[in-house]
Amino acid sequence: MRKTLTVHEIKVASGSGALEGSGAITLGEKPASLSTTLRLRDVALDSLAPLMPAPFSRFAYTGKIAADLSLSGAYNDPVVTGVAWNDGVKVEGEKFSLSHLSLKVPFQWARSSFQITGGRLHGKELLWGRAGETQLKVQEAIVVSDVIKASSRPIQMTADFQILEGRFSTPNESKVGEHLAAKGRLTFQNANGDASFKG
Repeated sequence: MRKTLTVHEIKVASGSGALEGSGAITLGEKPASLSTTLRLRDVALDSLAPLMPAPFSRFAYTGKIAADLSLSGAYNDPVVTGVAWNDGVKVEGEKFSLSHLSLKVPFQWARSSFQITGGRLHGKELLWGRAGETQLKVQEAIVVSDVIKASSRPIQMTADFQILEGRFSTPNESKVGEHLAAKGRLTFQNANGDASFKG
C-alpha cells in the first residue's frame, strides 16, 4: 500500500538562521521517497566554518548566506539541487583579508557526488600578507568556476578569473608593482595539486 504524507509548511528559526519548507513523503516504497523544497535564510556563515575543508575552516567570516534547496528521491540518499548566495561577506585569516565577497553557487549533490556549475564569486579589497612582509593587494577579482567531486575520485575544478587593479610591494617597498590586471583560466585536476594555468 502506498501512502503520501504531505507537509504544507515547515518553519524553524534559531540564532544561526531560519529554515522554511514544504513537501511530501511517500510511504510504502522501499525506501520511502521525498519531494521537498527548503529555503534557508540569514544563516551566519561563521557557523558553517567548522564544516568547511582546510584552509577555509581556519578563516573568520562576517556575514550571512541564503540557499534554496530541492530534495527528491530516497529519503536516506536524496538528490539535492539548489543555489546558495550572499552579498557582502567579510573574510579574515592570519595573512589574508577580503573586505567584500559576493557569491552565487548553483550545485547538485547525488550519491556522494557533488557538482557546481557556473559558480560566481566577486571579491573586493583583497589583501594577502602581513605588514612588514611582501603584500599583494587586489581591488577587485571575479571568478566563475565549475567544480566536480565524484564519489571516491579527486576533486576537479575549472575556473575563469579576472583580476583588476592589483598591487604588490616587498618589505620597505623596495619593489612595487601597481595597476596590475590579469585574466585567464585555471584547471585543478586532483587533490595532489596537479594544476594548469593559461592567461
